[in-house]
Amino acid sequence: MWLRVLLTVCLCVCIKTSVGLADELRNVKAGEPIPAFAVEGLDGKAIAARDFHGKVLAILYVSAQQRQSEAAIKTAHEVTSKIGSKDLALVYMSPNTDKEDYFRKLRDRLLAHEPFGLDKDRKIYGQFGLIVFPTTVIVDKEGKLLHVVAGWTRDYGFELDLYCRHALGEISDARLAERMSQGPVKKDQARDKANRHRAAAAILRKKGMLDSAVTELKRAMKIDPESVDAVLELADIYIQRDDLDQAQSTVDALVSQKPNARGLELVYGHIALKRGNLEGAQRFLEQALVLNPDPVRTHYYLAQVFEKKGEVAKAMEHYKKALKRVLNEN
Repeated sequence: MWLRVLLTVCLCVCIKTSVGLADELRNVKAGEPIPAFAVEGLDGKAIAARDFHGKVLAILYVSAQQRQSEAAIKTAHEVTSKIGSKDLALVYMSPNTDKEDYFRKLRDRLLAHEPFGLDKDRKIYGQFGLIVFPTTVIVDKEGKLLHVVAGWTRDYGFELDLYCRHALGEISDARLAERMSQGPVKKDQARDKANRHRAAAAILRKKGMLDSAVTELKRAMKIDPESVDAVLELADIYIQRDDLDQAQSTVDALVSQKPNARGLELVYGHIALKRGNLEGAQRFLEQALVLNPDPVRTHYYLAQVFEKKGEVAKAMEHYKKALKRVLNEN
């Protein structure tokens, strides 16, 4: 089916563009003035670049119904509130002009009531040359681009805090470089070390080096026995190698220790799909969809289930939903 082919291509493109992505804009370079934007806000009031003249401005460009964007809004609000400078302003912006109710509810839930602009027809998106959602742009008091944070990671708050303080003149260039090289203070060293092995496994997996990826994940599990993600990622590799019995025993062992672990239904559904147990796969995957651990893959696997069952309309529906999620998150 054409949608499956298109989705597969999109997934491959997303993987390639996310690896080694530099924190920069396509159309504005560091030290250059940002475009003189003007947009309508959620409250109906205009938001313009000139309103922030003489202040450091953090522009957080987000996508609707994307976990990374929601996390970025929450973190940006917390960071800028903690800095508490009258010379620092935070503005949210999104091209999803049809999602006003969603954004209003999100702001209320997060208590993040900074100005929120609606970028009609993605005009600002194009002028800035944004690449991914979310992206945070730090503008100095003269209206020139100073820093860019592309995407969201656990270190987002750490980076945003340093970049804002640097823009405000609270820390020097040398101090900024020193703190960035040191990285954030880790609360959980074991988990952080395990996550580095998981990250290595992900890179090796993309290169097709599955045996080495398995080794890295086993190291992660040894360092952090509480890591559910490492176990699920290991099971996923076994599925990729068509070692379904090993995948099954891996998640069964996890269930015996953590019966309510998030993500189990997705893996069990994938195993059932690979075994040809379509009814079982559908049951597990529909449960996974409710729990929402990974909606792109869940919709994609459900589409395959319905395609194999000959229910073309339902298959098309889930392929479309998976594709929409991929495009929204990248």
